[in-house]
Amino acid sequence: MIALMLLPTAVLLILQGFEDRKLATLSDRADLVQAAATPDGKVIAFTEDVRGERRVRKGDWRSKPFEVVWGLQVSDDGQQVIYVGGEFGAGCLYRNDELLLEPKDGWKCSAIFSSRMSADGRVAAVVVENERKGEASLAINGKIEKTYPGTVAFPSMSRDGKVICLAWKRKDDKWHLVLDGKVGPECDMFTPPAVSADGKTIAYALQMGDKTTLTIGASTFPGERGIHRIFLSPDGKAHGFIMEDNSTEARRFSVRVGESRGTERYALIYPPVFSPDQKHWATLAVRANKMWILIDQRAIETTDEAGAPVFSADGRSVCHWALVGRDLVWRTIPVGE
Repeated sequence: MIALMLLPTAVLLILQGFEDRKLATLSDRADLVQAAATPDGKVIAFTEDVRGERRVRKGDWRSKPFEVVWGLQVSDDGQQVIYVGGEFGAGCLYRNDELLLEPKDGWKCSAIFSSRMSADGRVAAVVVENERKGEASLAINGKIEKTYPGTVAFPSMSRDGKVICLAWKRKDDKWHLVLDGKVGPECDMFTPPAVSADGKTIAYALQMGDKTTLTIGASTFPGERGIHRIFLSPDGKAHGFIMEDNSTEARRFSVRVGESRGTERYALIYPPVFSPDQKHWATLAVRANKMWILIDQRAIETTDEAGAPVFSADGRSVCHWALVGRDLVWRTIPVGE
């Protein structure tokens, strides 16, 4: 035991089955609010709170101070950061220091559904709501698009930002899929729509009465109750499900891919991602007030504040940001076989 304690920290981390690389350190007296890292783990943007004043940070850059900040996203090259910042009850959409959208005439940026950005940072979208008019919409690059009476939810887009879909909930609680501005048939229930990275495949489940249907690309077939969310591989050729278990009073979830379904249930599961060869999947989940990285149903406990995982280019590792002490690190976990 004494010999083990004398080993360097980096060696101790490898012995635990992962490696950590420091990306940034929080400012003095700062609390972390949110963070977003590039897929290669070279750049991280994050919001920190110092005595009620919040700023977005990336490298040496800092935004102006705000009371609240949410919806943080970073482009793949780390050059573009979008976020909603402002006062309580109101916020504006920014790209770096550029003001993209300042809602007026009763419009507000939604604090429920996160903003979306294309991989190159050129397309930025945020859900906006007008309680006075009872309407909602999606604002793209600062322009409020078609408005809908009711609620707009679950915005999703392809990596290039050219394919955008959302779910529209009418005031009478009926749902519609809206794809590139075209409204689909009504239904009683709608899962968050998934868009493949290449934009060629849209997937969702809907329910009308007792009938559940599942649509993946051009194919529609009978579905089953309990589908909470569908996730796709980048090319749309592979898919899996987050399943909801209603056997207990509290809602619990598991992941199913093919015939593989986890035995553990989680209070929250983030949308999973596939490895480049589609043989593995990974996600972030919450159970028993702890955060876990799931890799093919294998659960690895991580820190209390961590980001959703991505696969390395060779598919051999799963990586994600994590807060360790005062440091934001890029954690690499071998996938294994």
